Amino acid sequence: MRQYRNIAKERLLRGEMTFGFQIRVFRELEMARAIAASGFHFAFIDLEHTTLEVSDASRLAITCLEGGVTPIARIPERDWATAGRLIDGGLQGIVVPHIDTPEQAREAVANCKYRPIGDRYRGDNSIHFGWAPPPGGKTLVEALNEIMMLVVMIESEEALENIDAIAATEGVDVISVGTSDLTGSMNINGDFGHPKVLDAWKRVALAAKKHGKGLRLGGVKKREDIVRTYELGSRMVLAGNDMTTMIKAMRADLDALQEESRSAGF
Repeated sequence: MRQYRNIAKERLLRGEMTFGFQIRVFRELEMARAIAASGFHFAFIDLEHTTLEVSDASRLAITCLEGGVTPIARIPERDWATAGRLIDGGLQGIVVPHIDTPEQAREAVANCKYRPIGDRYRGDNSIHFGWAPPPGGKTLVEALNEIMMLVVMIESEEALENIDAIAATEGVDVISVGTSDLTGSMNINGDFGHPKVLDAWKRVALAAKKHGKGLRLGGVKKREDIVRTYELGSRMVLAGNDMTTMIKAMRADLDALQEESRSAGF
């Protein structure tokens, strides 16, 4: 049965671990099906750092919905035209990079949520519900606002200074720290163990908790750093991306085959 709830949003707002997989290269629908078959809660479709198009994201999103996976997409920096087309194409979540001020956070809400929370109009697009009326007798606007998840990314020192006001913004659902870009803003590029990073994570975590938002402290690779983010309340986790994961698995298979052949004297 097709899933119309936003599983990722529900889990995050309950404070539960929520695992996703990133799509950066593969446009084929099998990628979405593989994510569902693997048990992930959400697919993170990246349109900021890739050549993926809105049409690719929409096809992947519809396939995700059919598999019970929440499709979300990261847009290029505050590209509201792209955000609107993605929402119309079936995405259940929009990730907005480089939100530095509460004014920008409110702009994100206005462009990604429907009235009265945001400024999007009703339209007649019920693609999120299989082109059928929304379940539970809700109006289309009520149902769309209920399932739509808005994630704003904190990636600068200016954003840190404004974090309480950003987190307080009605309509923002999740606060996400892009730790890599943040270290660049702090002039400690890539030094995830720096005390400034831990202080930033703590500040964002406190603001997210205070205002009832979901939390992602992302961009880290070392196990001890990842565990630290969990301890601070980060519950939105990306396992990897399509191309990197495939190459890693292929190399592991090749290494195993080579070791077996050497053990057998060949």
